[in-house]
Amino acid sequence: MEKKNKIFSSISFKTSIASGIIILALLTGSSFIAIRLQSNLSHHMINQFVNTEKKSLEEETARLKKSLINDMKINLEICSSITRSFLYNFDQEQLYKLLASYLRLDGIVAFEVLDADGKPFGAAWKDPVITTGVTIPGSVKLDRNLSFISEVVHEGEKVGSVRLYYTDKLVNMNIEKKEALTRENIKAFRSIAKKNINKSVNIQIIVAVVIVIALIMTIVACLKIFVTGPIGNAVVMIKDIAEGEGDLTRRLDIKREDEIGDLSRWFNLFVEKLQQLIKDVSVNADTIDSSSDDFTKISTHMTTGIDDLSGRSVTVAASAEEMSSNMTSVAAAMEEAANNINMVATASEEMSSTINEIARNAEKARAITDNAVTQTKSASSQVNELGEAAKQIGNVVETITDISEQVNLLALNATIEAARAGEAGKGFAVVANEIKDLANQTAEASKAIKERVQGIQSSTDGTVDEILNISNVVTEINEIVGTIAAAVEEQSVTTREIAQNVSQASSGISDVNENVSQGSLASRQVAKEIAEITASTTQMADASLEVKSNSDQLSNLADHLAEIMGKFKV
Repeated sequence: MEKKNKIFSSISFKTSIASGIIILALLTGSSFIAIRLQSNLSHHMINQFVNTEKKSLEEETARLKKSLINDMKINLEICSSITRSFLYNFDQEQLYKLLASYLRLDGIVAFEVLDADGKPFGAAWKDPVITTGVTIPGSVKLDRNLSFISEVVHEGEKVGSVRLYYTDKLVNMNIEKKEALTRENIKAFRSIAKKNINKSVNIQIIVAVVIVIALIMTIVACLKIFVTGPIGNAVVMIKDIAEGEGDLTRRLDIKREDEIGDLSRWFNLFVEKLQQLIKDVSVNADTIDSSSDDFTKISTHMTTGIDDLSGRSVTVAASAEEMSSNMTSVAAAMEEAANNINMVATASEEMSSTINEIARNAEKARAITDNAVTQTKSASSQVNELGEAAKQIGNVVETITDISEQVNLLALNATIEAARAGEAGKGFAVVANEIKDLANQTAEASKAIKERVQGIQSSTDGTVDEILNISNVVTEINEIVGTIAAAVEEQSVTTREIAQNVSQASSGISDVNENVSQGSLASRQVAKEIAEITASTTQMADASLEVKSNSDQLSNLADHLAEIMGKFKV
């Protein structure tokens, strides 16, 4: 059983199996490629054959249809030339005989003959027997696409036309037969090609199996002669070295210049280096023992220092935790202050907006009062002009009054002269009296106008005084509005400065708050790191104890190593 397992685990067996698998895979791949190429070639040949057969069938189909059409056209021409005399002589009986004889030909199903006016003259059809008549009944189904028409001319004059109806059923039947024959030929060709491909595949598989078996046997023989035999000899010598209680002075004999010889040389070099290594390990075993004692002392000092560091880190961690708590309180207070400052900033912005609105309204009021001052000055000027006009009217009225008085004097003189003239002056006296009455009326009207003008002058003077008072009041209002506008402008500037200062204060508080938050975060980080340092010191203390334990183990191992090294012969 052991020998059988040894055979299965030998290099020859493994190499044979691996080589066989690789060769089989290569042959399988090459065979697959070859078979694939043959298959593609056969498919190409089959497709070429199929295409050739289909093309031949299509050409034959086209030829048959073309031949049918040519035959029908020739028959129609012959029939038209014969029908010419029947149409010209109106001989229906002979026409029916002619058409019936043509219907005996394969492919022709009906004739339709029209006279020169396009009216039915005669017809013949198969239904299924040959029947003649003037027109084809509607029960007979004819396809105009399968028909030809020809005009009938007698001595240069159209005497009618002939339409021939035909069928392509016979042609289609021939085409179907040829298609069936083509399909059978293609099927037979494919069957033959498939048989040839299968035969070729089987031959290639058999050849591949034979080649694989031959190659495996060749590889096994070569391995047995050139590899496993020399390696077996080397194994025997290495086993002798291994069973010699660690004798590192023995070497393999080198008699070959191939890879086995190289293996022996490199093995001898390995044993030589191993021999030197054992010597060095034996020398350094004492050094390891003394170093382990030094490690024990160092670990003791480390334990003492770590205990001191742990106590100090606990104190610092408590201080950092307290500082972090204080920084958190300060951050909360700064956050509240920042919120208050933001509220003040918002209120100052609203106040600034309100003051700006007041400033705009004050500016509008000042513009209105300026306009009012201008209007009152214009009204005062117009009233003054009205007073001047009233004075001029008064002067004119006084002139009219003087004229009316002079007219009265002239009328009185005229009355006196008329009285002196007696009868001759009566008419002149009447005119003088009329003039005197008109002068009196003019004087009264002038007096009334003068009174009205004096009233206008009095009202104008009062109006001018009132307008002056209004102008003074409007001027004072304008000055007050200007003062308000200036004060509002100053207040707006002050409010903007306040808003800017509040904004700067808010920004400063935000910066301080951020710094406080960062400080709080840093203090928490410090506390965290100190806690980690404390944990690290604990780990270091454990590690120092472990170092002491390891140094003790190292001392024991050094003693054991010295004992083992004593077994080797160097």
